[in-house]
Amino acid sequence: DVNVHPAKTEIRFRDSRGVHQFLFHAVERLLSTPVEAGMTDAASTSGLGVSSLRAYGSPHQTLMPLQVNEAMAFYAPLSGEPLAQSGALGTSSSPLVDEATSDAPPLGYAMAQLHGVYVLAQNAQGLVLVDMHAAHERVVYEKLKTALDARAVPAQALLIPVALTVDARDLAEISPHLDQLGEIGFALSITSPTSVAVRSVPWLLKNADPVELTRAVLHEVAEFGVVRLLAERRNELLATLACHGAVRANRHLTIPEMNALLRDMEATDRAGQCNHGRPTWFQISIKELDAMFMRGR
Repeated sequence: DVNVHPAKTEIRFRDSRGVHQFLFHAVERLLSTPVEAGMTDAASTSGLGVSSLRAYGSPHQTLMPLQVNEAMAFYAPLSGEPLAQSGALGTSSSPLVDEATSDAPPLGYAMAQLHGVYVLAQNAQGLVLVDMHAAHERVVYEKLKTALDARAVPAQALLIPVALTVDARDLAEISPHLDQLGEIGFALSITSPTSVAVRSVPWLLKNADPVELTRAVLHEVAEFGVVRLLAERRNELLATLACHGAVRANRHLTIPEMNALLRDMEATDRAGQCNHGRPTWFQISIKELDAMFMRGR
């Protein structure tokens, strides 16, 4: 409504709350997520700004918690052109690994992403196929376990605390143990007899939904109690949290992100299986590929 003010200096939206929520969440996402190195240049060359690239993205899957700022020279064998100019996945400019990369890392270098679920990489032996969710879940789990063993679980404070309704019995169970929950990165405060405010989550899980994470913890608390959960079932709790914090299917990864996941897998114990016992990657040798196509016969 443009006639709300005689001087036309004010307008009224039909759904003012919807406009407010849209702007609020858009600004919150931009402020809470750091800009990746090279993203500004890539956005400018494509004619899109950073805000337009992320305007319709998931608020909890904007970035993977992986160190992707490797030196570009490290991936020089992948392509003759700079990695930052290689473009999005699936384009014709995707880097190809030279046949003579005998000094490639064990899991090789990423080439593409398949159906938003698998990472395709090439190493000296042939083709590597990685289930990105299962692999990232194992990486996050091992990092959480190492941090908890060292009693140094970093927490990520939320810009705005998230309130959620909980059962009064669960609240009575966790109220004497808020300090212990804080040691694993969850800062909770009781706001009423049936609600809590989540003020921080583990830093390794900062991109996950804080409500889902907290409800997962409260579900475990309701079943086993805080004392038993943190003593006897600690690894099971960490496995649940890692599953929530791992990258989801259909999350499109950049080449640097895929390579960072491969490097983290190489540095992680038991990276060949996820927390549920499923394999995280398979090797298909050149000999097996030749046999599929009956080469040399």
